[in-house]
Amino acid sequence: MTVATAASPSSALDAMARFGYAAKGVVYAVIGILAAMAALRLGGQTGGSQEALTSFLTQPFGKVLLAIVGLGLGGYSVWRLIQAIHDPEHEGTEKGALAKRFGYFLSAMTNGSLCFVAFRLVTAGSAEKSSAPQMVSKAFGIPAGTWFVTFAGLVFVGVGLYQIAKGAGNELKDRMDLSDVGPHRRSWVIGIGRFGTVARGTIFGLIGVYLTRAGWEADAGKAVGVEGALKVLENQSFGTPLMAAVALGLAAYGIYQICQAKFRIIKPL
Repeated sequence: MTVATAASPSSALDAMARFGYAAKGVVYAVIGILAAMAALRLGGQTGGSQEALTSFLTQPFGKVLLAIVGLGLGGYSVWRLIQAIHDPEHEGTEKGALAKRFGYFLSAMTNGSLCFVAFRLVTAGSAEKSSAPQMVSKAFGIPAGTWFVTFAGLVFVGVGLYQIAKGAGNELKDRMDLSDVGPHRRSWVIGIGRFGTVARGTIFGLIGVYLTRAGWEADAGKAVGVEGALKVLENQSFGTPLMAAVALGLAAYGIYQICQAKFRIIKPL
């Protein structure tokens, strides 16, 4: 068996992937903390990834921090692309595995675009923001656009349900090497991961429901993003504590991603 050296491609891939998980975790933690503060009337704001990245500009050395996060998101995008194409974790080619690998590809595209946004903010101090209704309106302009949007919404619903099931199952534990972690700390890592993954699945599911409705009714105004999904929760009975709980769950998901940066099992190519 060949042992990877510090300068080997496998070790570089490992470092890049872990840096990426940490950067993704920081973004989710900021989204969740700001949204929780907004729900509890402590300042903050509800928003998605771009709002979280923009918030770095108000911090000391904000552009430096933003550039570091941007590099991490770029590395995470590359890692997800490798997972989608080369399948280092041997997901296989069954229908479920191909769906998961397609999800990795979409994640690569999403995080790659966030990397671009981060560096646009570093260099220009601002970046064009497209709301969910604006993006859906553009999608309506392509052939069979309403069907495409409806299908995309159903995909989001499916991903949301998968995330909720994943948070309730044992997959989180199987993906990490916690053999050197004490039982108490291990239970905290898994508990935070489950809470965060269910919260993320809830947001994805809500985005999917409203995206499906937008496509079915050919009404782009019905679409929502993360900010809109959080406001949907806020408008329900017991909306403030519900929104705060899900927002804290998104922050927990961020912490879980940072834990993955340390404990995730990264399989070499």
